[in-house]
Amino acid sequence: MVGPNGETAPAPWQTYTTAGCDVGGVSTANIVLENTSTAPTGDITKVFGSGSPEFNEAVANPSLAQTDFVGYAIHCSTASALCASGKPDDTTIVPGSNDGSKALFGAKNINPAITPDHNACVKTVDKTANVTDTAGRCGFPGFDGASAANTLGVVAQMQEAGVPVTFAYISDAHDNHRDPSGRNVAFGPGEKGYRDELASYDAAFQSFFTRLAADGIDKSNALFVVTADEGDVFAGGQGTPDPANPGSLTYTHANCTVLTACPSNQIGEINANLKALLPAPLPTDPPRPLFDIHFDSAPTFYVNGQPGRYDTGVRKLEQDLSALSVPDALNGGAPTKVSEMMADTVAEKTLHMVTGDSNRTPTFTMFGDPRFFFTTTNQCKASAADPGFAECVDYHFAWSHGDVQDPIANTWLGLVGPGVRRGGINTTTWSDHTDIRPTINTLVGLSDNYEDDGRAITQILSGEGDRSSTKLGDAYKQVNAPFGQFAMEILKASTKALASTDPLKYDTIETKIGNLTAQRDTLAAQIRTALNAPRSEEGDNEGSGDQTKRWVKQAQDLIAQAQALASSS
Repeated sequence: MVGPNGETAPAPWQTYTTAGCDVGGVSTANIVLENTSTAPTGDITKVFGSGSPEFNEAVANPSLAQTDFVGYAIHCSTASALCASGKPDDTTIVPGSNDGSKALFGAKNINPAITPDHNACVKTVDKTANVTDTAGRCGFPGFDGASAANTLGVVAQMQEAGVPVTFAYISDAHDNHRDPSGRNVAFGPGEKGYRDELASYDAAFQSFFTRLAADGIDKSNALFVVTADEGDVFAGGQGTPDPANPGSLTYTHANCTVLTACPSNQIGEINANLKALLPAPLPTDPPRPLFDIHFDSAPTFYVNGQPGRYDTGVRKLEQDLSALSVPDALNGGAPTKVSEMMADTVAEKTLHMVTGDSNRTPTFTMFGDPRFFFTTTNQCKASAADPGFAECVDYHFAWSHGDVQDPIANTWLGLVGPGVRRGGINTTTWSDHTDIRPTINTLVGLSDNYEDDGRAITQILSGEGDRSSTKLGDAYKQVNAPFGQFAMEILKASTKALASTDPLKYDTIETKIGNLTAQRDTLAAQIRTALNAPRSEEGDNEGSGDQTKRWVKQAQDLIAQAQALASSS
C-alpha cells in the first residue's frame, strides 16, 4: 500500500494490531486471502508456502481450498494467544517486515479457534444453520454467498471470541445469488425475490444487534460503521404487476436482441461492443489505433503503444466516442449518446487516476450512460460459435456502478457508538470513503503512522467545538476529492476539450486544467498535513486561524476558477 505522499503504508489492520487488538476480516478485500493461486505470487504460495498441505490442497482441489482458506482472516497482535498456531503476517504486508505478528487464514484455521466447541462450522447470525459453501461444506460461502446472515454470523462469532475489531463485506441484495443456473441473475425494483432478500437482510441485522447486545456489546461501548462501496443505477424498464405475488412487480428475464422491440418491462444492461459500433474511419482520417478497454459503464481505454495524448489517432478516437450514438434498447431503440463525460491523462490526474505505475494509467476514460455496459466483443450469443450482436440487452446484470452519476456516487454511511453525535439522517455533510478511516481512528483514539488521504468527519463527532477544523475539512474535500466540486467542474471542461476538433481549443483547456490541478495538489498537500497533525489541547491543529482562512479562501478560489473554465469552454 502507498500513502498520499508516496510512502509505504502498513496494512490496513496494523494500526489496530500495534495497539494490541486482534483484527478480523470477513469477505473483505486486502484483509483476507482472495484466491487459491499456487503461482509464486499467489495468495496460497505467499502465505502457506510451496509444498505445504494448504498448497497441495489448492492444487488437488481448488474448490475445497476456496472454502477452507479464502475469505476469512484474523490478524493478531504480538501479545495475542489466538494466533499461536497462525502464519507469520509479514508476507501479507511487505516481505521482510515481520514484527512477530501472526495471522489465521481461512475457515479451516479460524472456525476451530473462535467456536466454543472448536467446531469446524460457524452458524448464521440467528444460529439456525451452518455457514457453508454451495456444496454444503462448512466454511467460506464465496464472495457472492456473503449474505447478511452468513457474514454477520461470522462477525458475531469473532466478536464473541474476543476479536474486538472486525471488517466485513455483505453481498448486494439486488442479485439472485442462489439462481439454479449458477449465474447471478438480477432482480428488478419491487420484484418478489428482491423484496424477500431485503427482508432477510433486515432480519439478519436485527439478529446481529440483538445477539451482540446479549453479549454486552452495544452502542454504549462499541463503534458500529455501515456503508456501501458505491451506489447502483438500475438498467431496465418499468416492472408490471405480478399476478402471482400481489404488491410485487415482475420483469422480462430474457435477453433482448431486437433493439426496437424490447418489452416495456425488460430488465438488463445494454451490452455495447464499442469496436463494432464506432463509425468506420474516413479515408482522410488518421488510422484508428488498436485499443482495449476495461469492460464497464465507465471504461478506461488503453491504446497500444501508449501514445501521448496529442497523437492524432487517439484524438480522433476520443472525438468519435464523444459523438457516438447507438439505439437505446430500453427506450424503443431511440438513438442515445453513449458518452456523458471524458478525461485523458490531464484530467485523470485531477481525479487521482494517475498512479506511480505508468502502465496502469489509462490513455483516456469515458464515463458513459450507466445503463450501458461497454465491451469490445459481442456478448449476447447462443453459443461460442455464434457471432452474437454488437448491441443487446443481457438480463443477468441490471445494476451499473463505477461511474460518475449521482445515484452511483451518492452513498450511505451510518455510524453509532461512543463519541458519535446523535443526529439522525444527515443529507448535507459532504464526505467520501477516505474519511471513514480517520473518523474511526479519531473515535477510538488511534492514528496511522502515515498521512491519511481523508479527514475526520467532525460534523458527526460529539464534543467537537473547533469549527475551523470543520471548515478546513470541508474545503479540503471539495477541492481534492474525485467527486468534489473542483474535480467535477474540471471533468466538465475536460469533456468539452476531448470532444473538440479544434486543436487550439483542446490545448487551451488542457493547459488550464493542468495548471489548476498543480495548484490544487500543492494546496491539498498543505491542508492534508495540517489535518493529520496531532490535535492540540485547544483543538486547533491547523495552525493559526488566519492560516486556516487563507487555505479555505484558496480552495474556494480554485473551485471558482474550475467553474469558470467549465462554463467558458
